[in-house]
Amino acid sequence: MANDIATNWKVLSGEKNWEGLLDPIDDNLRRYLIHYGQLTGTVGDAFNDVKLSDAYALCRYPPEVYFTRTGIQLGNPFKYQVTDYFYGRSEIDFSEWTPAKRSAYFGFVAVATDEGKLVLGRRDIVVCWRGTVLKIEWFEDFDCTLTSASDIFPNTKAKVHHGFHGIYTTKDSDSTYNKTSAREQVLAAVRRLVDKYAELNEEVSITVTGHSLGAALATLNAMDIAANGYNKPSGSETVYPDIVPDLPASVPILFPYEDVGVELYIDTTKSPSIKYESTGAAHDLNLYLHGVAGYQGKDSDFNLVITDLDIALVNKYNDLLTDDRKVPPKWWSNVLNKGMIQIDIGFWKLNDYIPDPPSDDASENGTN
Repeated sequence: MANDIATNWKVLSGEKNWEGLLDPIDDNLRRYLIHYGQLTGTVGDAFNDVKLSDAYALCRYPPEVYFTRTGIQLGNPFKYQVTDYFYGRSEIDFSEWTPAKRSAYFGFVAVATDEGKLVLGRRDIVVCWRGTVLKIEWFEDFDCTLTSASDIFPNTKAKVHHGFHGIYTTKDSDSTYNKTSAREQVLAAVRRLVDKYAELNEEVSITVTGHSLGAALATLNAMDIAANGYNKPSGSETVYPDIVPDLPASVPILFPYEDVGVELYIDTTKSPSIKYESTGAAHDLNLYLHGVAGYQGKDSDFNLVITDLDIALVNKYNDLLTDDRKVPPKWWSNVLNKGMIQIDIGFWKLNDYIPDPPSDDASENGTN
């Protein structure tokens, strides 16, 4: 299957709008979607949620051990190295935050290693955005009025969700992690990598992915990268192909938004391993991936054809698996003892990793 992905990655990435691959789901596409879904899931897995920590709302792990500590390195042929973390900042004043701590880890930029390149068929640059974690982000989610996106798409009348736009573009010169915006941080990282591998004459792809809130931000980010030329080397006049649709389908239900992409239908209630789904649990990323791995269509039985996706992951944050699976509910903890370590004299202290802030030089990405 890995060889098929290396050969057909453009089709799997949507070059032909996934024609003939969705019903039933092509097995190579299943593995491809699971791969990117697992990468996206690590962003939430690595999030520091201990409010007393100096590293609250940041990433728990250094880039060099990120994929090992989030558990997707062993047995995974798709190898990447994290190059950058990026941070979003809310425009909303909320008592949960002090002014110095209004930035939060929203994702990472990574690039396929030489080993990963062989399996993926090209040098893949991946940008992963997490979903809603903090209370303040729910306010951003529901801030769904439209606002101008002319700062992202100059000389257009484009409008986007106000809350998503705020997370994507807000910056503050007094901030440690958001002297530049999430947008500027991602574009700078992508530009550096595109330029680096263009000099080596390598075939490069840029894959932007996210879950929940992160899916909305990933859509905006992908459009930004393609529309503003970050998918080509600095100074290049070549127009590189992209798979971002030019005219999304209109969905004028409550607000005049546009839908993007192609729908992939799955039904995880058909899985004999799932005992129930609450409204909240149905939105679990690992449950989605379980559905991708085994859904065979409305009239067919569920069958896990992707056997290297560990079913234990379904219970990572929820209690969804039938008891015969012997997997305890909500078993994931991203750090031992909430980051407390025992020092030489036997006392305990909080000792969390604190990432270096991103570069504050916006001129690196050409957006200033």
